Amino acid sequence: MVQPQPLYVGEHVRTVVPIAELPAGMHGIVRAIFPLCDFYDVFFSEGIGLRIVHRSALEHLRLAQDGTMAGSTEVRPAPGVGRER
Repeated sequence: MVQPQPLYVGEHVRTVVPIAELPAGMHGIVRAIFPLCDFYDVFFSEGIGLRIVHRSALEHLRLAQDGTMAGSTEVRPAPGVGRER
C-alpha cells in the first residue's frame, strides 16, 4: 500500500470523506502535526475551527497560480516606494 505524502504546517488541505460535522470537500490549513500517529490539527473556517484529522481523510490542495508572485522569493518595492520626486 502506498503511503500518502506527509503534510506540513501551513499547507492547504481538503477533506476527502465526511468526518463528524465536517462534510467532504471542506478546505482547511494544517496548524500542527502529530507524526507518530499520522494526525494533523487542521483549522477549518466557517465557524468550525480546529479539528484533529487523520492523514487518510485529507488531500493536499494545490492552489492555482493566479498571476501573483505566489511562491516567488523576489522582493519588489510597493508602488511609489523609493521614487524620487
